[in-house]
Amino acid sequence: MKVIIAFLSLFSFQMYAQSTEMFINYGESIQLNEVHETANFTISGEDTSVILKSTEINSFIFSKPGKYKIAIAVKEPFTAGDCSHPSLPKEINLTVGRTKMHFDADKIQFSSPIIKNKSMDGTTLKIPVFIETFDGKPIVLNNEVVNVAGIGSSLIAKLNTTTFEFSEGLHILTYTLSGKVSENAYLMFDFINAEGKIQSVAMHNPVQNQ
Repeated sequence: MKVIIAFLSLFSFQMYAQSTEMFINYGESIQLNEVHETANFTISGEDTSVILKSTEINSFIFSKPGKYKIAIAVKEPFTAGDCSHPSLPKEINLTVGRTKMHFDADKIQFSSPIIKNKSMDGTTLKIPVFIETFDGKPIVLNNEVVNVAGIGSSLIAKLNTTTFEFSEGLHILTYTLSGKVSENAYLMFDFINAEGKIQSVAMHNPVQNQ
């Protein structure tokens, strides 16, 4: 519950959580829900100084990678005992990444179908990924294990490559599966991009019986 301090004026400023961390890729915007019409956002970065009002924050494009601070102030009518107002942090520490990776869920392929209660050890997964970078330089892929979410799933996927540096453009990534699924579940593969962030790819069909 938000703490409210009454002033003698008609308006009061909300108390906020001190700060929060966010990450997006270059060329994207942040999306904040229930932004109050009196909210002001002051964005500061290496060569950026911008003041935005209300929902303008949701359409502002961060075109360059880097570190940004977004200071937030909201001035709104004060009602004693009302804790229902949506809260925002006092400050957002935003990291804008230099890379973009798009995993094409519609073209994912398996060397054999994922079958309920059948070991998938050694099964390969191939998925196209399109890579873009702000500076045109190659990226280094993240080699962490890909977790596969779903009821009864113990599946994991490991990237199968001899090189982890990739240029811009379209590539086919290959992963090796291990584990199995004990239910007819819909699966979601949590791929990890070059920035270490998860990009989830959901299967369109559930795991089948043998």
